[in-house]
Amino acid sequence: MTRKDYDTIAACIGAAHKANNHDESVIKGIRDLQHRLELEFSLDNPKFSLDKFRLRVQYWYKIHVGY
Repeated sequence: MTRKDYDTIAACIGAAHKANNHDESVIKGIRDLQHRLELEFSLDNPKFSLDKFRLRVQYWYKIHVGY
């Protein structure tokens, strides 16, 4: 996968967090999915940066919130 692929997935996760920020059960599912994807990405690509990916998720969350 490319950096662009990771960024697209981070954007989708950020948007999903924003769209469901009042439903704790959905948020838990989104977080579980995010953690599973992070694990798979790190196994697939030794250069995958967990910190950078999480920062991108936060960035996209803020974009969708409108900060």
